[in-house]
Amino acid sequence: MKILSSLLSISLFSSLAFLLLPHPRPATATATATPVHQNTSHSHTAADAAAFARVMCQIKAKSSNSSTAAGANADYVVSSCKTTQSTANLCTSLLIPFAEDVSGNPATLACVAMALSASTVRAIKANITQIRKKADAKTDAALNDCSTTFNSAEGAIKKSAKMTILLLSQATKGKKLNSTISNVRTLMSAALTDENTCMEGFGEVAPKTDKRRATLKKIVGNAVGQTQIALAIFELYARKLLST
Repeated sequence: MKILSSLLSISLFSSLAFLLLPHPRPATATATATPVHQNTSHSHTAADAAAFARVMCQIKAKSSNSSTAAGANADYVVSSCKTTQSTANLCTSLLIPFAEDVSGNPATLACVAMALSASTVRAIKANITQIRKKADAKTDAALNDCSTTFNSAEGAIKKSAKMTILLLSQATKGKKLNSTISNVRTLMSAALTDENTCMEGFGEVAPKTDKRRATLKKIVGNAVGQTQIALAIFELYARKLLST
């Protein structure tokens, strides 16, 4: 059990650390922005997450902006993240590297937040699959449920990102616009439920003193935090659309 606990702690925390700070191309931030520092040991996985976000959100390479424009872009990310309240610092650290890509566009910002959330969910799911190979019967069953719920969450978040880009292209108007916004809200809420369901199921088979339970709780909590951030950023965009 001690060996299994150690494996779980090392594997899952490594995955989370790799994805929490995706900064392959930092933007120039003003004094109001929270600085993000490069972690070279995690750069490969961070680069993968960033590349996935740029493909998912249809972001094209841009020429470097002036220092004034770069500062304004960074400020936009920081001010948007402040609306996420308790997760504002995490939000800023995740999204500041994409400030230049976003360039003040709320749809792109929401899509990037969703894509990074999906990347984190996918990485945790992959680690759970590996850990199941060494688990006892009860733990294996609980982790199997986690894999299922995380798979569902990843799918819901990806669909939400695609719908957000659909809104950006203005392919939906009027009543259909309201329907798409409602669908994104439903999908993101479902993803949050899926993520929390994993912890609830594992808690039923693991005592409170089990270190694996505390580890999984922290990992799932961070996944939930990222999904909440993505939903909050989307709400900014949705309110803007509905007010016009």
